[in-house]
Amino acid sequence: MINLNRPLYDYIVKNLGAYWHKRTWDAVSNLHNDEKENQGYLGTYFIRSYIESYHIFRHNINTLMKHGYLNNDKIRILCLGSGTGGDLFGLLHVLEEIITKPITIEVISVDGNSIAINLQENIFKNFWKPKSRHNITIDYRLEIFESSDLLCNYIMQFSNIDIGLSFKFLSEMLKYDENNHGRIVDIEESEPVNEPEVQVEEPVAEETEEPEEPEEAEVIENTQT
Repeated sequence: MINLNRPLYDYIVKNLGAYWHKRTWDAVSNLHNDEKENQGYLGTYFIRSYIESYHIFRHNINTLMKHGYLNNDKIRILCLGSGTGGDLFGLLHVLEEIITKPITIEVISVDGNSIAINLQENIFKNFWKPKSRHNITIDYRLEIFESSDLLCNYIMQFSNIDIGLSFKFLSEMLKYDENNHGRIVDIEESEPVNEPEVQVEEPVAEETEEPEEPEEAEVIENTQT
């Protein structure tokens, strides 16, 4: 990202306190990250998501154009589990490189961590928006969900979405579920399914008369007289 967008990298480090902090299973608790943990996430996984998103959409931009997404006057983007917004800003980077006509980009960014959302909003308002091209208007809307039910309600409300993003959100949900409900068990290790018992009557063997043993023949010895 230093080469891809050096000004943004400098901004998150100098102004938002971003620092490198590699995490593995700690990802299951991202929803409850405090300010320090979010700064570590910003300096590590925000950068990764930004780079991944940029290259994915830069590589597939012709497909978006082919299906007419960039021909409209407005593009609607829904970002679920956006966190600090790395994947979102990587996509915006591509769109600002490609689009030349006047257009409105409507962004709906949803996450459950208010601190991460605040960092994302800071980047947008104080860094991204002032540097955006004049032909692009970005309508930016942030939503915070406090439960899975609220998240589902948000999703159902958003219609006519052109591009949906959820880079690390789904994998983090899987890790969270695995951490809270037990490890994923291999099929061979899993317990067999309890099937209902079926009583099978064993066939009764028919009584048969045992054959009589032949009587021993009486042997008469011949005696010579």
